[in-house]
Amino acid sequence: MFVRTDLASLIHPVDDDENLRVVVERWLRKDGCDVTCLASGEECLAALAEEEPEAICLDINMPGLSGIETLERIRDRYPALPVVVLTADAGRTAGSSAP
Repeated sequence: MFVRTDLASLIHPVDDDENLRVVVERWLRKDGCDVTCLASGEECLAALAEEEPEAICLDINMPGLSGIETLERIRDRYPALPVVVLTADAGRTAGSSAP
């Protein structure tokens, strides 16, 4: 696994919606973070095998491996890694079955 030596925080926004990834990326870069945007849960898990970020911003509703399934796998392998769970789906309620 690659170990970072620079001072900027690496954040992985994970969202299947490209427009939302761009918004989150701009917001994080404006705050001085390094950003690697990922379009799926599968991409997120593959990226984690290469380099562990300081945090992940994870969409709940994604095709394929859902955000909840991705979060469960992250928690199994990286229990201390901070994950911020996001959704643009107004139908989702707070406190849904996220671990």
